[in-house]
Amino acid sequence: MPSAFSKFQESEIVLLKDLISVEYGHPIFSKTDCDKLVELIELRTSKLISANTLRRFFEVMPNNGKPSLSTLNILAQFCGFTDFFEFQKSFNQRRSNGRELSLAAVDDLYQAFGDTPQFYQTLNWLVQLAFRDKNIHFLKGFFGLQVFCNKFDYTQGVHKEVLMTLGSELQSNPKQFDILIEHYATNPLAQSLYFECFIDYDFLPVRHHKAIQLYSQNKTTKEAQLFSLCMLFLHCFLLKDRVACSDLIKRINRIDLSSELHPFPVGRRMACNILFQAYYLGGVKEGLIKEIFDFEIQLPREGSLGRNMPCYHTLIAEAFCWAGYYDEALSIILRALDSYKLDLNYHTQGLLSSLWITYSDSLLKSGRKEDSHAIFNRIEVSHFDVHNKNFSLMHYYNLNAELQKESNPKVAASLKRSSLEIASNYKFKFFQTLYS
Repeated sequence: MPSAFSKFQESEIVLLKDLISVEYGHPIFSKTDCDKLVELIELRTSKLISANTLRRFFEVMPNNGKPSLSTLNILAQFCGFTDFFEFQKSFNQRRSNGRELSLAAVDDLYQAFGDTPQFYQTLNWLVQLAFRDKNIHFLKGFFGLQVFCNKFDYTQGVHKEVLMTLGSELQSNPKQFDILIEHYATNPLAQSLYFECFIDYDFLPVRHHKAIQLYSQNKTTKEAQLFSLCMLFLHCFLLKDRVACSDLIKRINRIDLSSELHPFPVGRRMACNILFQAYYLGGVKEGLIKEIFDFEIQLPREGSLGRNMPCYHTLIAEAFCWAGYYDEALSIILRALDSYKLDLNYHTQGLLSSLWITYSDSLLKSGRKEDSHAIFNRIEVSHFDVHNKNFSLMHYYNLNAELQKESNPKVAASLKRSSLEIASNYKFKFFQTLYS
């Protein structure tokens, strides 16, 4: 056996474990995971490895020794290398070439450049590089970087672009997503900057609900629980699961409202009730409509962390529009436009794009086509949030199709197909039905 084998570093084993987890699809925690991994390894490499060996390697069962070279060779082959030595060589080359990202190196970079565009452009690129290289170690420690220290609000900082890149990469890399959300769910900064700031409508029916469930297990404040329950309700609503929706709406309504709660989760609570009553109880009750507009009076018009934006109004307007209550949607939108300064930052601009879509849609459905077209022209597609891009585009295409129907039927038909294609691709079953 080559003497170099005895010199392998623990960091190499940690990286190998991370790569295996990526190939497997999620962290390996249980005996069942190890049993399934045995089959996958044999299928991919034609090599046999025992489940107990894997359990010791992943510390599912007690392990007091180092793995054998034959074990490491098979595991490296599973990850696409010829053997463990090729894996070691790749690992060492990346370190010597500076391609093995380290959290300390990025912190040093931040100390040197501070909050400058140059630093954030570099960090943006490094995030993409980390996903490309499957550098799970770096990505796990991402929210521990000094740049994010005590930055619980991304609406006021230049670090928002980096967070959007992280969100986009998580969306595009399901295997890394499943591993990283397990880790991020326990991190207070990640809870705020990822889970709460990026509502992944595009993949909520597919897998983002798993992230919400993990978040709710680790953050138990009233606001966090209200937010989680509402997102899980929307997940079930998109999948037309009436039984689950009925259970969730009861749990949502058990949480007492107060003006101290953030407008976002309160708006989600009201929106969930609108959808539930409209689609499962035959119509929205007058009592709920009164509660919505009475509570709106209590909302702050300024403050930090999104309290200076019409998030409550936007969520409720969308729900009213989906439910066919266009006059109510217009009323809550007009209150928003009268009450808030709407040119503050990127987050506000993104929120406005959603508000304009709902405003234009409600005007069109109310028979005011010219007004609808004027508002539609104010929509900034570039401001769609990265986690709502396809969801928002679906509404954008559909609304444009309705506006083009009489003047340009061919364009309208093309836009309609684009909207339905997005709904189909991302499993927006409810909206696929609604707009078909």
